[in-house]
Amino acid sequence: MTSNAPKFRLLHLPRLALANVLQNFNDGNLFMFSLCSKRCSLVVKSFRHGFTGIQVILSCNAVCFILSDKDIQQESFVIRKGVQSNVFRVLIIDGRPIWMRKGSPNTRSIFNKGNWALDVKALVDHLVETFQVHFETVSFFLDDFHNYRDFIQYFPKCDYLKICRDWPLSEKDITHIKEHVEYKNFYINRNLQ
Repeated sequence: MTSNAPKFRLLHLPRLALANVLQNFNDGNLFMFSLCSKRCSLVVKSFRHGFTGIQVILSCNAVCFILSDKDIQQESFVIRKGVQSNVFRVLIIDGRPIWMRKGSPNTRSIFNKGNWALDVKALVDHLVETFQVHFETVSFFLDDFHNYRDFIQYFPKCDYLKICRDWPLSEKDITHIKEHVEYKNFYINRNLQ
């Protein structure tokens, strides 16, 4: 059954009314709203959302972004290599199609078909630009992660840089990481360097 009621034009609300409506959005819906159009992205960018930073966990086949609010996990996005058949929705981020499935209440799984590193970069750029937050923690799990250097450049500055690996890192790898990332604290296998 279709409704004959006039459409509700959210973006035509006065600024204060729109801010009050957006306060009722959960973090995932706020993120999804920011992807609707450039105008929606600008509205979310100007909205005081309360996020304090982004935490990133990268491994050879997945990356997880966690938007945090005063050290409390709010919303996370996991990008995995490859596309699964039970895809929930296709998102367009910076012109790149990314497939998304909602997981647990605070997690959205995102899958890609093309270049995984570029999809990660598109999501990183969108999160940083839209929510205007910095990277608090960037964690790399380097076991079987042979092309990790492609990803380091996407996180040029963070508070905590953590590297985990079953075998020791070479001096060449450590030098490469230190040259490309500005950090306050650097950990290798949970040991402060």
